[in-house]
Amino acid sequence: MKHSNLLLTCLAALMSVATTHAVAQNYVPQVGDKVTAEDGIYVVQGENLIPNHSFDEGLVNWTAGDGLAISADNFEVVAEGGPDGGAYLKALGGAGSGSNKSIKQGWQLTPGKTYLFSMWANRTASGMSSNTQYSKICAAASATGTDEQLTLVSYKADTWVQTQVVFTATAERPYCVANLGWLNAATSLDCFFLGEVQLSNELNVAKLEQLIADAVALLADTEEGDGRGQYSTEVRAALQDAIDAAKGVLTGATIQAEINEACSQLEAASKVYASSANPPFSLDKKYVFVNVAAELYLTTGGGTVGIAEEDVADATQVFVLEKAPEGAAAIGYNIKDAEGNYIYRSGSWDTKSGTVDLTTANAIFQIVDYIDFVQIKNMGSGSVLGIDNTTAGSAVYSNKNGTSSKNCWIIKEYVSADERDDEYNYNALLAKAQKEYAGINETLVGDGIFMYSPAAYAAYGKAIEESQGMADYAAALALLQEAMETFAINKMNKPDLTQKYTITQVAGNNIGYVEGAANVGLVVPTGAEAEQFMLEEGATEGAYYIKNVAAEVYLAKSTSSAWDTHWSTEKATESEWYISAYGEGTYTLQNVAGKGHLGSDATAEGSLLYCDKAASLANSHWIIDIYSLTRAAEKALAKAKALAASVSVGVNYWEVPQEAMDTFLEAIANAEETMSAISSFEEGQAVADFLEEAIAEFSVSYNPISPFDTGLTYVLKHSSGNLLTFTASGNATMTAMTEEMKAADEQIVVLEAIDTLDMGYYIKSLQTGYYFARTGAYNTVWKEAPDSAAIIQIEQLEGRYLGLKFYISGTFAGTDDNNSGSSIYSDKVGAGNTYAYWLVEPYVTVQLDREAYDEALQAAQALLESMVPGYKKGQYTTTDIKDFETLIANTKSAAAKAADQDALNAITAQLLADIETYKGKANEKDIPEVYLAQLIADCQAECDATVIGIQKGQYTEAVKAAYQAAIEKAAKATAAEAEQAIGELTAARELYRSSANSVDRAALGKAVAAAESAIASAVAGDYDGQYPAEAIDAYAKVIAAVKQKYEDIAQSQEAVDAALAQLDEATKAFAAAKVVIDFAELKAIVATAKSAMATAEPEKGEGAGKYPVAAFDALQAAIDKANAIVGSKSVNQATVDAECEALDKAIATFAATRVPNDYSQLRALIAEAKELLEAVKNGQYVCEEEDYEDMRASLEKNEALLYSTNQDDIDRAVKLLKRDIALFKSLITPTAIDSVQHASWTITVDRGVLSVANLPQQASVYVYTLSGQLVSESANVALNRGAYLVRIVHGDVVDTRKLMVE
Repeated sequence: MKHSNLLLTCLAALMSVATTHAVAQNYVPQVGDKVTAEDGIYVVQGENLIPNHSFDEGLVNWTAGDGLAISADNFEVVAEGGPDGGAYLKALGGAGSGSNKSIKQGWQLTPGKTYLFSMWANRTASGMSSNTQYSKICAAASATGTDEQLTLVSYKADTWVQTQVVFTATAERPYCVANLGWLNAATSLDCFFLGEVQLSNELNVAKLEQLIADAVALLADTEEGDGRGQYSTEVRAALQDAIDAAKGVLTGATIQAEINEACSQLEAASKVYASSANPPFSLDKKYVFVNVAAELYLTTGGGTVGIAEEDVADATQVFVLEKAPEGAAAIGYNIKDAEGNYIYRSGSWDTKSGTVDLTTANAIFQIVDYIDFVQIKNMGSGSVLGIDNTTAGSAVYSNKNGTSSKNCWIIKEYVSADERDDEYNYNALLAKAQKEYAGINETLVGDGIFMYSPAAYAAYGKAIEESQGMADYAAALALLQEAMETFAINKMNKPDLTQKYTITQVAGNNIGYVEGAANVGLVVPTGAEAEQFMLEEGATEGAYYIKNVAAEVYLAKSTSSAWDTHWSTEKATESEWYISAYGEGTYTLQNVAGKGHLGSDATAEGSLLYCDKAASLANSHWIIDIYSLTRAAEKALAKAKALAASVSVGVNYWEVPQEAMDTFLEAIANAEETMSAISSFEEGQAVADFLEEAIAEFSVSYNPISPFDTGLTYVLKHSSGNLLTFTASGNATMTAMTEEMKAADEQIVVLEAIDTLDMGYYIKSLQTGYYFARTGAYNTVWKEAPDSAAIIQIEQLEGRYLGLKFYISGTFAGTDDNNSGSSIYSDKVGAGNTYAYWLVEPYVTVQLDREAYDEALQAAQALLESMVPGYKKGQYTTTDIKDFETLIANTKSAAAKAADQDALNAITAQLLADIETYKGKANEKDIPEVYLAQLIADCQAECDATVIGIQKGQYTEAVKAAYQAAIEKAAKATAAEAEQAIGELTAARELYRSSANSVDRAALGKAVAAAESAIASAVAGDYDGQYPAEAIDAYAKVIAAVKQKYEDIAQSQEAVDAALAQLDEATKAFAAAKVVIDFAELKAIVATAKSAMATAEPEKGEGAGKYPVAAFDALQAAIDKANAIVGSKSVNQATVDAECEALDKAIATFAATRVPNDYSQLRALIAEAKELLEAVKNGQYVCEEEDYEDMRASLEKNEALLYSTNQDDIDRAVKLLKRDIALFKSLITPTAIDSVQHASWTITVDRGVLSVANLPQQASVYVYTLSGQLVSESANVALNRGAYLVRIVHGDVVDTRKLMVE
């Protein structure tokens, strides 16, 4: 087995002493190896007690969880690839610790002796998500027991890692047991060891030395003082004393216990010091807390902690901090508002204020200071205070984690209203203005609609700057207030509300009205009025209505859906849109009534638009243009002219030939000539199409790339203008050039050519010598030495832009955005992705006269080309040739970086001198012995570097062995045999070089690995994302057959390519077999159910014409049940279909629960009204014609409600008709009546005379015409023919009668 020189640190423990960390040197520890633990240095004394520890013998001597030997059904031994390069065990499945898919292996030990257990494990990234806790090493009373856990097995995604534990066996538990359950197909195991170790007299001081170094650094990196984040003299002195004490132990300790105690003491002192920085507050002052995200103030108003607008007079926004009482559950502070209420955690996440036990952890907080902000950590939850929403009135919760701005606060000393002078108010307003101004994206400042006005932006910035130079704070405050108010009014370029606009998705199609379409969709641009819109100011500030010109309807969000859009005739909130500039010439549209942005799932004609999309999605970006016949042509012409102006003519890859430029300029000129003649939209579009085609042709006319001069220095410029930059750790980044437009040292690179790969290079940092490389699945890194992950193939992608393709993955280097400081990733697509577009530009800091240098360089290169390697007179040794070649490369690099003419002249002079020197290095005579010795050394180095394998460029063992034999034979040659040996060894070298594997298996190898990974993670079943078992089996068979061909060195390129094609087809078939649960119907039925409830909501209640509340609850429960499985990964299609059927039934049941309408009272009243009207018509009663018509109209109106299904309307009709019948009855008079009897009096009409008999003494009589005119107040009066109202009033009694006088 191979030995590693790295110290591999893993977890260790002692059964009879404290847990330790052990470190060993070899993959499988050997007798004599040292194991470093916290309680000392152990030495391996015993041989490995585990037979077949590295699986070189297959599966023997290993036992499964069921007590039987492990089998090939559940485990396989892979011949190569273990941590030591050799064989390893791979699990093929997973189950519990008692199954045949797990390992449970025990080894008996001698009680009282100390042992080291060691093993290596590797787990795929996908397997890291679960079940790693079931891999345990235990001490037990039997070979299958798990009485006491010694340690968990360490795992790291896609990496071999070591687990070690040192322990002492006891009589009660004399077995060490590896209990490895739920390994799944994700786990590989290797290099097991169990052997006796003995504690040596050597002390383990590494931890103490590190703690001392860390403590010293902690002191050096912090400041002494009374300021925020500084440390007091006393605190710093205490840590220094602890450091000095530890140093004393380090030099004087004689036993490990002293070292360990010193570690504990120094660790404790360092922790105390770290937590003793001066806090950002004083206990004798008042403070306010401002949430960073919301810019609102912490408040305890109403007993619930939340955020609110600043109110200087609100005592619930003002706080003092008090140290938690002695003996409290935690160290920290109680936070009290100015009304005397304390903040505390309630339940799992709520935050309350009031009276509370101040010693409980839920009432204690620590203020974690990040200098720029603080976090308020609750000691009960261990989490911090934060918010979910940024609007005033939002609650503050006590279960937040991470440094999201919603969880961060600014602590400021409270200043009362009386103390706030002009200086204070100005500084507060200045901070707000500066933040607003700095937050404006300068790319959104321009002349386009909804962009920031350049004039307003400039004026605002000037006012901020001018105010800072004013000595009079009152004047500065007034200037700044006026500037902020003016900017708020004028900051955005408003649209011309008289213009017509087109709204075009960046992919090319327009928003358009289609008659009869239920939803809004995309249409192919035609210039029709259906694609034209006018903007109207909305009722919500800053919002607009978007009105279609053809149909005069508004683009709107559906009221019954969170995402659908439709055309509306109403100016409702759903018809209002916030329109914002997003990027250069593009906009986003956000619905006022919704949360998302307008976009689509697809871009083809007919694709529907939704208003729940993210603003960052390309399909959410729109071009809003003033409609004109020539608009498309004008834009295309401007685009073509800009492109022509940005491109130069020449022979470099970023230039175009003169012929291509001439053709492009001619196309532009032709288009300009036709502009004035455009008379229709179609003609304008034709000119635009012509120009776009010319642009496309011109964009592919750039000169092809040619090999780069490796003697020059370069910068790699991203399409954003930022440069690839060396970073000491983490991902490579890109950063902006300096303000002087110069590259920093960390931005300059050199290219090292890879001769075996067309346009293949290593990208090397000039400053550090580190290489740009891929790491992991998508990251990048700068590494000290180049390897296959650092091989970059430079390709032409689009126009003048190049791609940096990682040869190992076939993916490109790129970013996720265009910002300076952005990380660079290695998993990007190339063509079409501008985030992966680069320019490789030679970088020369100054312009110098290089004529003499160029001539000297040409002379040097001519000499190099004339140098023939060999031992004959006039020839050169290979060493001299290589040295001269290196000298020329170094000279080129130095010349490229020459700071001035003197430096370049010196380089030129030195190069001329070196040319003469190397001319003199030619052999003065034949030197076969010297040449042979050098040839042997070169060949041996080449042979030693041979990579054995099946990949292209690798070699078989036989080829290497033959080459080695030829080298050894040459080494035995005598002086007389030297020339013959040179010939033979040279021939052997040529044969060796021509024997490299010529079949390219790389793509097939990647495909096999990807297929194996895919099938390893595939789960058989009928749930979403799972696969049919037969599909898995079929795919596995193809993988096995293809893998056999991949590993067969005798296979031809044609056979390997055919195998790759076979695997590709199988992979596609396997992907197509993946179970995809269709939730579309269920979603649609859920929407139908919600719509049914929304429609029925006005009729929710009890009684006739109502849906019972219980029916609503039942349907909502059915909806909730259906929603619970939408998108679920644990249901099959049958379950979804069943849920569809169940919800359909629930909707039908809901509809059937509606209580039938009650028309009985209405029908009875209608019959009564008709009877009354008929009686008048038949002459039984008389009344004024107007009264008759009123009653008839009421009857007609309310009778129509017999066809209504709204019980409220029916009941309202009953009330109205009952009222009108009662009134009508009081207004009609029976014909031929001569008297009306009352309980107290009698009214009679006889021959035109009205008389009232038996009238009480205190009663009054009033006689009116029907128009309300008083005729008489007498109880006996002669009246003309007609209708009258007689009113008798006696105390509280009022008797009104209508009488006819014939």
